[in-house]
Amino acid sequence: MPSAWRTLFSAPMSISAGRWLFRQGESSNHICWLDQGLVKLLFTDARATSVILDFKRSPVLLGLGAALAKTLHPTSAVTVTPSQVRLCDSRAFRTAIDRAPECSRPTISPPTSAAGGLLAGFQIGREEE
Repeated sequence: MPSAWRTLFSAPMSISAGRWLFRQGESSNHICWLDQGLVKLLFTDARATSVILDFKRSPVLLGLGAALAKTLHPTSAVTVTPSQVRLCDSRAFRTAIDRAPECSRPTISPPTSAAGGLLAGFQIGREEE
């Protein structure tokens, strides 16, 4: 985790496999930092068919786009393996970025774009829930 974020996030919490970190259509109340584990991102269409868009392995930040845009989550995130997660209140994160621009630097430089990962994920497969 970038040092500028350490005071913003909670202590690590152990979460079992199969737990929802956030659900598609929910308000973005928090951002998740995955310290350990594997998470799948799902999109569910109007017919309630879920598609796995991507898998994210730690370390990774989840839910940032919806938190910064103040929108509903466009996807769901569920743990695939037992995981260690830290949470940060969305408002606190936005305030930190406004007050201390160095907090935003780590969010600008991921190796792949979120959109690229989502589009590529459509070829992974489907999951019926």
